[in-house]
Amino acid sequence: MELSRIKQALKNNDEAFVELIQEKQLKLTKIAYRYCINETMAQDALSETIYKAYRYRKKCKQPEYFDTWITRILINECYNEIKKNRYDELTIDINDPKHQDLALRSMVYDLSEPERTIIVLHFFEGYTLKEISEILEMSLNTVKTKYYRLLDKLKIELKGEEYGI
Repeated sequence: MELSRIKQALKNNDEAFVELIQEKQLKLTKIAYRYCINETMAQDALSETIYKAYRYRKKCKQPEYFDTWITRILINECYNEIKKNRYDELTIDINDPKHQDLALRSMVYDLSEPERTIIVLHFFEGYTLKEISEILEMSLNTVKTKYYRLLDKLKIELKGEEYGI
């Protein structure tokens, strides 16, 4: 989307905001599902993200970083949903194609913040480590350090299973 259209959406143009969210919805939905694992939690996090993005849209000071801004809101909402539902039983359909690598997904779900975010954004969504550092508001070197430590940790836990990491 053009930067001028994003600027319109962030001001008082409700129609432009709806169009912007519709363009980003598939990407945001994928992140929410991969981050939360549980469908209900992902939908709740996504709904709250859209609401907060609309309500606080004037606080996005740099329209060129809209994707980063809304992704950060989504990650925070996913984290809130996980905390809120920490003791509830997760219902995961193991026959569902989006849960094919259940062992790996389970390990990712058990990671703490921001480790889970780094893995989800990098492996499942294809963000670069530089983009992740901007989303998490961390230095690139900190993100790289956490990333490589996580790779070692996951390799040990997977005990040689082939996951491409």
